[in-house]
Amino acid sequence: MHAVYSGTTATNNQPKQVPMSDPSGTTGRRKRAERERSLRLDVVLVGLMTALMVLLMTWGKPFMEIPGFMEGRSHFTRNLDLEFFNGFDHPTRWWAPWTNTLGNIAMFFPVGIAGYYLTHSRWATVLLAALYSVIIEAGQYLFVVGFSDVDDLACNTLGAAIGAVMVSMLNRKHQQSLMNVLVPALGAALMFLFGALILGLVTA
Repeated sequence: MHAVYSGTTATNNQPKQVPMSDPSGTTGRRKRAERERSLRLDVVLVGLMTALMVLLMTWGKPFMEIPGFMEGRSHFTRNLDLEFFNGFDHPTRWWAPWTNTLGNIAMFFPVGIAGYYLTHSRWATVLLAALYSVIIEAGQYLFVVGFSDVDDLACNTLGAAIGAVMVSMLNRKHQQSLMNVLVPALGAALMFLFGALILGLVTA
């Protein structure tokens, strides 16, 4: 007679645990909030870095020195030019009017980006950028620290308009990608400008 074993036999057919879902979407909302916070911080950083860069490249230019490219002391002058793009007529260096034009557009490109986040309006951003440029040009004239040129006003405003239109067409992911490029680019530009400023002060 065989003994009957009545104990339970262990099996591997136990039901698998299914991860609990997040019906309230708390995790997703938290991640979106973190991304928004990171984007806002980057925008503030871009705005501050851009404001400093613009001041260095305008009011600070007379104190800078870039050998073979720019002699800062020549910008200790008061000059008002109200004729559009006459710098292309007889330039002392063929590339000078191009660097001035494209440089002014590029300089205000991040102004348009930061301004759009502030106003959420393309037109308001363009108007604020134009006003900012007028203040810069007027300051150069009043403080005798550069050439006040209507070309600069036009190119600055155009650069801000390009920045505002571009960022308004991007989704949040691509806006963050743009910030990831702008922050180090502006940092490198500021390092270069501070180097030129130090060189200008040392050789003055």
